[in-house]
Amino acid sequence: MATITSQDQTLDYQHFIDYQLNHAQGRMKSVEVGTGIVRLFTAILAYLLAVIVLDHVLVLPSAARLVLLLMATAAAVGYLAVAVVVPGVRQINSFYTARTIELATPEFKNSLINFLDLRRHPEQVPQGVLSLLEERAVADLSQVHVDEKINHDRLVRACYGLAGAVLVTCAAVLINALFMHRSLADSIGRALFPTAEIQPPTRTRLTDI
Repeated sequence: MATITSQDQTLDYQHFIDYQLNHAQGRMKSVEVGTGIVRLFTAILAYLLAVIVLDHVLVLPSAARLVLLLMATAAAVGYLAVAVVVPGVRQINSFYTARTIELATPEFKNSLINFLDLRRHPEQVPQGVLSLLEERAVADLSQVHVDEKINHDRLVRACYGLAGAVLVTCAAVLINALFMHRSLADSIGRALFPTAEIQPPTRTRLTDI
């Protein structure tokens, strides 16, 4: 008959706590990286729309469109590095993760942070105290879903911004199709390939047939 020793139980508890913290850290990374990607797509869409509108109104020369494209590309690369790559590879501190979970769950009463703090120096903790804190932290974590304790507000707002940009773009395309009749492909080509020989899209009307 198999038996579970106290040491095995401690290892199981620690494994459970570390697993929950790692899972929460993964979700925090996903939210932050996802927010950066959504905002980047929103900015790209807004840039294309702005350049196309300016080009329709002012007929921007190729030099101006090239400068705008280079500036936008540099900004996009910088933002990609700061808001997507760095958060994706950065290690999230366990105490920060535990604090995030506890702020969203007041019932914890610092049980998780206290355990993580005392676990670093078990020799300085009276015998039995660390085990009690560990059991309390496990009991608290067992009552919650850590995914629900991670704040998703920034990602939700970013998605709303992207949805708004898509709606504005669709409205602009519809207006162009109904009233302006300018080539959308030429407009996008002039914005993305400013050095290419693409004539500015204009509305042509036959008056003498």
